[in-house]
Order: sequence, then C-alpha cells, then structure tokens
Amino acid sequence: MGQGLHTKMIQVCSRALGVPVSRIHVCETSSHSVANTSPTAASASSDLNGAAVVNACEVLNQRLRRYREDKPTGTWEDWVRTEPETAPLQGGQAPGRTG
Repeated sequence: MGQGLHTKMIQVCSRALGVPVSRIHVCETSSHSVANTSPTAASASSDLNGAAVVNACEVLNQRLRRYREDKPTGTWEDWVRTEPETAPLQGGQAPGRTG
C-alpha cells in the first residue's frame, strides 16, 4: 500500500492478542474480497482498519479466555490448537459460533 498499513495492522493485532508479530499474517488487499475500499489518505485507513482489527482481536480473546485461564503458562499454539471435541459446547456449537 505504500503507507505501511499492513505493518501497522500486524502491530495492532500483535499487541491486542499478546503474540509476536511473526505469528500474524495479513492477506494482500484485493478488490476480489472488498470491491470499494476507501483511500488510505490522512491515516483514515489506520484508524478504520485498526479499530476493526482490535474488535476482531477482542472477539478472539473472549473465545480463547477459557483456554488461557485453564493453561495460563501455555503458548498461543496451545490455546488455538485445542481439540474441537474437548471444547465445551453451548447449544450444540462451540462457544462464540453462530449459524
């Protein structure tokens, strides 16, 4: 993008999740996924995308909270690789899932 937006979003995500930047991956921007994106002028994209990244990380942190509490000395990999059959179900679905 030329303005370091991807790097900024990686840093925001890393801080919000508490994991190293090496564990974060950003997909390239493409009009195939979002046809009419806003311009990146005047740091607007940093503000808008940063808030969206923080929001997504808050959702992830909420979903992983139980695993972090059960294994506080665990690693990111420990928490995200919990076997689905060991995850508690709520209404027949994994916590936080809808649909």
